[in-house]
Amino acid sequence: MLKSKTFTNKELGEFFNKNFISIRIDGDKKEGSELVNKYDISGYPAQLFFDKTGELVHKDMGYVKADEFLKLGKLVLKK
Repeated sequence: MLKSKTFTNKELGEFFNKNFISIRIDGDKKEGSELVNKYDISGYPAQLFFDKTGELVHKDMGYVKADEFLKLGKLVLKK
């Protein structure tokens, strides 16, 4: 639902493209399972936000509507 409903929002896309490097990783594949274990992900979808040094600054799990995800992105930028 994130892919089809949230990430299709134009304002959200512009904001994230300007401020973040976004990638999608499948938690059931090798590289994804390593992240699941390392960051204690207990549900999908999960959103991990890292700073420029690679440190985790925020973790969120579950479906998020576009307006809520935009607020989350702005909050993470303040960290």
